[in-house]
Amino acid sequence: MFARKQYGPAVEAINAYFDKFPKPRQEKHARYIRGVSLYHTGHPEEALHDLNIILNDWTSEYTENTLMTVATLYLNLKQYNEAIVHLKKLELNSDYKDNYGFAVTNLMICYYELGDYEMMEQYAQLVKEYQGATEAEIATAHLYTAKAKQQQGDKESTLKELNLAALKSKSAASAEARYLVALQQYKNKEYDKAEKSAFDVIENMDSNDYWVAKSFILLADTYARKGNAVQAKSTLESVIENYEADDDIIFEAKVKLQKLKK
Repeated sequence: MFARKQYGPAVEAINAYFDKFPKPRQEKHARYIRGVSLYHTGHPEEALHDLNIILNDWTSEYTENTLMTVATLYLNLKQYNEAIVHLKKLELNSDYKDNYGFAVTNLMICYYELGDYEMMEQYAQLVKEYQGATEAEIATAHLYTAKAKQQQGDKESTLKELNLAALKSKSAASAEARYLVALQQYKNKEYDKAEKSAFDVIENMDSNDYWVAKSFILLADTYARKGNAVQAKSTLESVIENYEADDDIIFEAKVKLQKLKK
């Protein structure tokens, strides 16, 4: 069931296994299956209970993947200091070199979120220089460098890094970078440029639904600024009707549509 990604039934099966065998020979493997399955079914605290038992014991064949899962859980929970502890273990252990890129990229994100831009930039540089880094990881490094430069008020470096991130891949980081370029153009009242950049995301980053939707909303803003309220409303209505994920997109589109109707 676990191999078929049937995570709910896998949790039930492992619970039954522990009920029948309170001290099973395959305890570590069982806790790994249940921990990862709980992670996938949206039960992070319960997942961490099983996974931390694995990590607090001796090193095993499950340690590396467990470190990655626990680090991801803490990232999702925005517990960045806890995530750093586990990501550091992945970074510094030569046996885990296949996940070095994952470790340093997410360490960079953690330090950014904690406001430690000096450490963030050190890790961004490690990602950019790492020969095994994926295009998505390099794009993420440029994106977060841009975000840090923006916080520091360095507009020229911000735009340079955003453009480098935008060109690197079709990843979410590249899509976000292209959107942020469009947003900056909008803020600079360069509405034609912002419109063109928004369409760039919509037409070329269609696998990134969130940033495509954000770009449609920005497109509606440019239409409104250029005096085309009808087109702006139509664009927002389309987002509201077609976007499916449960995040901030629908709420943002409805708020902007309401303002246009006043």
